[in-house]
Parts: sequence; C-alpha cells; structure tokens
Amino acid sequence: MTLLGCFALFVLLLSVWVSAPLFCTPSSIHYGPWCFTLLPLISVTLLLYAVFGHQQAWQDWQEHGRAHYKLMNQVQKLGGLQGLIQGVKARLAQNPDDIHGWQLLAKLYAANHQMQEAQAAEWEIKRRETNRL
Repeated sequence: MTLLGCFALFVLLLSVWVSAPLFCTPSSIHYGPWCFTLLPLISVTLLLYAVFGHQQAWQDWQEHGRAHYKLMNQVQKLGGLQGLIQGVKARLAQNPDDIHGWQLLAKLYAANHQMQEAQAAEWEIKRRETNRL
C-alpha cells in the first residue's frame, strides 16, 4: 500500500474513531457501550495492517489454499489415501526395487495412521538399500 493510501486510510479511521461517540451512546438501542472499545480496536487493527501488512503473504496464503484444495480433490478422485496406497503397492509389485515407491508407501501409511505398515515399509527401504551396495 502506498504512503498516500496509508494516509487516506488513517484519516478515514480517525474520522470513524472521533465520530463514534456521536453514534454510539450508552442509551442507544443498537449500539451499546461496546462500540467505544470495538471501533478503536478495529481502527487500530486496520491501521496497523495498512502500514505493516503484506499483500504478497496474503496472496501466497490464498494460492497455497487453492493448491491444497486441488490436491485434495485429486486424492479423492483416486480413492483417498487407501486408493493411493493400493496404487503404489500395485506399482511396487511390478518393480519391487523402486526405493522411491517404498518411501512414498511408507509416507502414505503414516499419513493414514497405519504405523506398523509404515515401519515395515521403512525396513524394506533399508533392506533394499543395503542390498544395492
């Protein structure tokens, strides 16, 4: 946000803060005395964000959320974690020396809270790496 934008936001928030007592009286039906605390808190929060906020971080967070959503949709199309596990096991049946496949299988088992199977896959990785040398 530019310096001019920060200044404009500051003036807007200051005007809301100064005018709050005109609209928020203790006898008001719609606004209680809470607005004497809430409006300044919101104003200060928005001002701090305007000055110190980081738009790139917000955009990165949104993009990460979109990527996570797409990944979860793809996982669901493949049958969830259990479907992925079955697919990796089928590929390992064709190529049992694929260390990366065993690593993926161990991670999938751990993500699915199947710790004994994950540990067995880890032992298989160690056994196959030892046989390679």
